Amino acid sequence: MEQKTDVKFGTWIEGAFTIYKENFVVLCVAALLVVLLSILSVGILYGPMVVGLNLMVLRFVDGSEDEPKIGDVFRGFNYFVPAFVFVLVWGLIFYVVMFILSFVPCAGEVINLILSVVVPACLMFALFLIPDQKLDFWTASVKSFEMVKSNPLPFIGLSVLAGILGSVGAVLCGVGVALSLPLYALIVGQAYRDVFGTSSAAEVAGPESSTASTPSSKDAHDDDTQEPAGR
Repeated sequence: MEQKTDVKFGTWIEGAFTIYKENFVVLCVAALLVVLLSILSVGILYGPMVVGLNLMVLRFVDGSEDEPKIGDVFRGFNYFVPAFVFVLVWGLIFYVVMFILSFVPCAGEVINLILSVVVPACLMFALFLIPDQKLDFWTASVKSFEMVKSNPLPFIGLSVLAGILGSVGAVLCGVGVALSLPLYALIVGQAYRDVFGTSSAAEVAGPESSTASTPSSKDAHDDDTQEPAGR
């Protein structure tokens, strides 16, 4: 029997609010850039920009000494293709299914409502997995689904609750998604790091840092040629 993954509502939400309050300006300005560039690009940049915000979130969650800057949101472009394809493919599938079900009286509306809750929950970790574990969109989607499947109702509840809590700030302050998006990302990011574990710093920082941690071939050659003087 498949072991259930604990869903720690209180711990994850409390941790998210703490980071949110301490880094409010950086997170909200970065989220504003996500929203503006997504709108201006007609959704083309939405996936990469969200991935950039998620990378910032993971560094906050990990307590990185090198705290994220607003410009770090553009690191998501290092994962442009899988992030873009993820949004494109799942967006099209979701739209087509919703369109077809709209012609089914009564039951179609109910199924649409259920899918609008379940599908985002099943895929909520994918845009963290793409940069953190350097996965393609499909593998990330499957891994996210498999994790949610291990304890479906609590994970779906977490997704819904994160969406509701993230929306409160937008409703109260009236400034839109730029306030709600970081809080949602932080709650999911806390959950992601807890259930998937900690990756290497190179993975969180982005592809460009991984080369810095790899010994050069020259150094390796020098080590191989250093032998004792006598045999």
